[in-house]
Amino acid sequence: MLRWGLPVAVIIALFALSFYRLGSSSPTQVSEDRTPLASGAITPPDISAMSPEERANRLFNRVMQMWSEGKSDSAAFFAPMALSAIESLTPLTLHSRYDMGLVALASGDVAKAGAQSDTILKASPTHLLGLALAARVADARGDAARARRARQKLVAAEKAERAKGLPE
Repeated sequence: MLRWGLPVAVIIALFALSFYRLGSSSPTQVSEDRTPLASGAITPPDISAMSPEERANRLFNRVMQMWSEGKSDSAAFFAPMALSAIESLTPLTLHSRYDMGLVALASGDVAKAGAQSDTILKASPTHLLGLALAARVADARGDAARARRARQKLVAAEKAERAKGLPE
Protein backbone atom coordinates (compact mmCIF):
# COMPACT_ATOMS: atom_id res chain seq x y z
CA MET A 1 0.00 0.00 0.00
CA LEU A 2 2.80 2.48 0.83
CA ARG A 3 4.68 1.65 -2.31
CA TRP A 4 1.78 2.56 -4.65
CA GLY A 5 -0.85 4.17 -2.46
CA LEU A 6 1.18 7.14 -1.22
CA PRO A 7 2.39 8.32 -4.67
CA VAL A 8 -1.13 7.92 -6.12
CA ALA A 9 -2.61 9.90 -3.21
CA VAL A 10 -0.03 12.70 -3.72
CA ILE A 11 -0.81 12.89 -7.45
CA ILE A 12 -4.56 13.01 -6.80
CA ALA A 13 -4.02 15.74 -4.19
CA LEU A 14 -1.96 17.79 -6.66
CA PHE A 15 -4.66 17.51 -9.32
CA ALA A 16 -7.36 18.50 -6.84
CA LEU A 17 -5.33 21.46 -5.64
CA SER A 18 -4.64 22.59 -9.22
CA PHE A 19 -8.32 22.47 -10.17
CA TYR A 20 -9.30 24.23 -6.98
CA ARG A 21 -6.78 27.07 -7.61
CA LEU A 22 -7.75 27.34 -11.28
CA GLY A 23 -11.44 27.66 -10.47
CA SER A 24 -11.03 30.14 -7.62
CA SER A 25 -8.60 32.54 -9.26
CA SER A 26 -9.99 35.93 -10.24
CA PRO A 27 -9.47 37.12 -13.78
CA THR A 28 -6.44 39.30 -14.19
CA GLN A 29 -6.98 42.93 -14.90
CA VAL A 30 -6.16 43.93 -18.48
CA SER A 31 -4.58 47.31 -19.02
CA GLU A 32 -6.52 49.83 -21.06
CA ASP A 33 -4.29 49.59 -24.12
CA ARG A 34 -4.35 45.81 -24.42
CA THR A 35 -7.20 43.50 -25.27
CA PRO A 36 -7.26 39.76 -24.55
CA LEU A 37 -7.78 37.24 -27.31
CA ALA A 38 -9.86 34.10 -26.91
CA SER A 39 -6.68 32.10 -26.35
CA GLY A 40 -5.61 34.36 -23.47
CA ALA A 41 -2.86 36.14 -25.41
CA ILE A 42 -2.63 39.92 -25.38
CA THR A 43 -2.64 42.00 -28.54
CA PRO A 44 -0.84 45.31 -28.93
CA PRO A 45 -2.89 48.47 -29.40
CA ASP A 46 -4.04 49.32 -32.92
CA ILE A 47 -1.81 52.27 -33.79
CA SER A 48 -3.45 52.73 -37.17
CA ALA A 49 -6.48 54.17 -35.38
CA MET A 50 -4.34 56.73 -33.53
CA SER A 51 -3.52 60.25 -34.64
CA PRO A 52 0.12 60.97 -35.55
CA GLU A 53 0.51 62.88 -32.27
CA GLU A 54 -0.83 59.95 -30.25
CA ARG A 55 1.54 57.53 -32.02
CA ALA A 56 4.51 59.81 -31.43
CA ASN A 57 3.60 60.31 -27.77
CA ARG A 58 3.06 56.62 -27.16
CA LEU A 59 6.36 55.63 -28.77
CA PHE A 60 8.21 58.45 -26.98
CA ASN A 61 6.77 57.28 -23.65
CA ARG A 62 7.71 53.68 -24.42
CA VAL A 63 11.33 54.62 -25.16
CA MET A 64 11.59 56.82 -22.06
CA GLN A 65 10.09 54.13 -19.85
CA MET A 66 12.48 51.49 -21.17
CA TRP A 67 15.43 53.86 -20.80
CA SER A 68 14.49 54.79 -17.23
CA GLU A 69 14.16 51.11 -16.33
CA GLY A 70 17.68 50.46 -17.61
CA LYS A 71 16.47 48.45 -20.61
CA SER A 72 18.70 50.22 -23.09
CA ASP A 73 18.41 47.44 -25.68
CA SER A 74 14.61 47.76 -25.70
CA ALA A 75 14.84 51.56 -25.80
CA ALA A 76 17.22 51.31 -28.77
CA PHE A 77 14.77 48.95 -30.50
CA PHE A 78 11.84 51.37 -30.23
CA ALA A 79 13.90 54.56 -30.77
CA PRO A 80 13.90 54.52 -34.61
CA MET A 81 10.11 54.12 -34.62
CA ALA A 82 9.73 56.95 -32.11
CA LEU A 83 12.08 59.23 -34.06
CA SER A 84 10.19 58.55 -37.26
CA ALA A 85 6.86 59.26 -35.59
CA ILE A 86 8.14 62.51 -34.07
CA GLU A 87 9.72 63.63 -37.35
CA SER A 88 6.38 63.15 -39.09
CA LEU A 89 4.85 65.88 -36.91
CA THR A 90 5.74 68.78 -39.18
CA PRO A 91 6.44 71.55 -38.61
CA LEU A 92 8.57 70.48 -35.68
CA THR A 93 8.07 72.48 -32.51
CA LEU A 94 10.87 73.14 -30.06
CA HIS A 95 9.23 70.66 -27.70
CA SER A 96 9.17 67.93 -30.36
CA ARG A 97 12.85 68.63 -31.04
CA TYR A 98 13.52 68.16 -27.33
CA ASP A 99 11.66 64.84 -27.44
CA MET A 100 13.72 63.80 -30.47
CA GLY A 101 16.89 64.68 -28.59
CA LEU A 102 15.90 62.57 -25.60
CA VAL A 103 15.03 59.60 -27.81
CA ALA A 104 18.34 60.01 -29.63
CA LEU A 105 20.18 60.02 -26.28
CA ALA A 106 18.29 56.90 -25.22
CA SER A 107 19.42 55.15 -28.38
CA GLY A 108 23.02 56.31 -27.98
CA ASP A 109 22.97 58.87 -30.83
CA VAL A 110 24.59 61.76 -28.97
CA ALA A 111 25.32 63.66 -32.20
CA LYS A 112 21.65 63.75 -33.17
CA ALA A 113 20.69 64.82 -29.65
CA GLY A 114 23.30 67.59 -29.81
CA ALA A 115 21.94 68.75 -33.17
CA GLN A 116 18.43 69.01 -31.70
CA SER A 117 19.76 70.97 -28.72
CA ASP A 118 21.65 73.33 -31.03
CA THR A 119 18.56 73.86 -33.18
CA ILE A 120 16.42 74.70 -30.14
CA LEU A 121 19.01 77.11 -28.75
CA LYS A 122 19.52 78.76 -32.14
CA ALA A 123 15.78 79.51 -32.29
CA SER A 124 15.64 80.60 -28.64
CA PRO A 125 18.97 80.88 -26.76
CA THR A 126 17.35 80.72 -23.32
CA HIS A 127 14.76 78.01 -24.01
CA LEU A 128 14.61 75.78 -20.93
CA LEU A 129 14.20 72.51 -22.86
CA GLY A 130 17.13 73.40 -25.13
CA LEU A 131 19.35 74.16 -22.15
CA ALA A 132 18.27 71.00 -20.33
CA LEU A 133 18.99 68.93 -23.43
CA ALA A 134 22.36 70.67 -23.90
CA ALA A 135 23.30 69.72 -20.33
CA ARG A 136 22.32 66.09 -20.90
CA VAL A 137 24.25 65.97 -24.17
CA ALA A 138 27.32 67.41 -22.45
CA ASP A 139 26.96 64.77 -19.73
CA ALA A 140 26.77 62.04 -22.38
CA ARG A 141 29.92 63.41 -24.01
CA GLY A 142 31.70 63.53 -20.65
CA ASP A 143 32.08 67.34 -20.82
CA ALA A 144 31.41 68.35 -17.21
CA ALA A 145 32.34 72.01 -17.76
CA ARG A 146 29.87 72.45 -20.64
CA ALA A 147 27.16 70.61 -18.69
CA ARG A 148 27.73 72.91 -15.70
CA ARG A 149 27.52 76.04 -17.92
CA ALA A 150 24.28 74.79 -19.52
CA ARG A 151 22.75 74.15 -16.10
CA GLN A 152 23.84 77.60 -14.88
CA LYS A 153 22.19 79.18 -17.95
CA LEU A 154 19.08 77.09 -17.30
CA VAL A 155 18.79 78.34 -13.72
CA ALA A 156 19.45 81.94 -14.78
CA ALA A 157 16.82 81.82 -17.55
CA GLU A 158 14.17 79.90 -15.63
CA LYS A 159 12.17 82.82 -14.23
CA ALA A 160 12.03 84.79 -17.50
CA GLU A 161 11.22 81.70 -19.59
CA ARG A 162 8.41 80.61 -17.29
CA ALA A 163 6.93 84.11 -17.48
CA LYS A 164 6.56 83.67 -21.27
CA GLY A 165 3.87 81.04 -20.68
CA LEU A 166 5.10 78.71 -23.42
CA PRO A 167 2.92 75.62 -23.97
CA GLU A 168 5.83 73.29 -23.31
